[in-house]
Amino acid sequence: MDSFFVETLGFSDAIFSFLILPLLIFLARICDVSINTVRIIYMLGGRRLTSTMLGFFEAFKKLLEENQSDKNKLNLKLVGLMRKNHQKLIKKLKLEDNVILTGNVSHKDAVSHLMSSDILWILQNDDVRTPGKLYEYFGAKKPIIATMPKSYMRDLAVSSGIALTAEPDDKDDIYKALTTYYELWKKGSLPKGNDEFVSDYDRRELTKNLSQILSSSSNI
Repeated sequence: MDSFFVETLGFSDAIFSFLILPLLIFLARICDVSINTVRIIYMLGGRRLTSTMLGFFEAFKKLLEENQSDKNKLNLKLVGLMRKNHQKLIKKLKLEDNVILTGNVSHKDAVSHLMSSDILWILQNDDVRTPGKLYEYFGAKKPIIATMPKSYMRDLAVSSGIALTAEPDDKDDIYKALTTYYELWKKGSLPKGNDEFVSDYDRRELTKNLSQILSSSSNI
């Protein structure tokens, strides 16, 4: 997640962690709708989105209906290019007032959106792919709603200690996850990622571990 600043721009890890990251969070918050708003973020990857979002959208609509007094405090932000059929679905369900479409954004802006979030959502409709986005979510140390079928990736999300899961089309379970996190947000007690767990899945650490394995193999 910090590779743009550390590897591309050449900043040290310390400068990124103690100066740049807090500044990005501050700017993202003051430029966003309100600091007293629960922000649910979905980050689209490089592939064209083919997964159905209907289950999550319906669950989010129910959350809004059940919390009319706080409706203006609930926002779902979809970061990246959104397919037209999903845009039509948002209009059909009358979610326009609470769904923000950013369109295509730079990596720097994507990091700002990620770090300004309260809850992260990841969607996968098969048990084959290993979405790198999940590892980025771990790095953000924010609570996750993982809508995906039973799989290694779903178990991995659960093992993080900050993820609630549901089948992609199970709107009732998705609603329960949304409600759970919403109630925790109101109390100011949303879960945070564990540093030790995150370091295990830091891409630089994974790369270093792979290099060590390859080096050891070459010496056999």
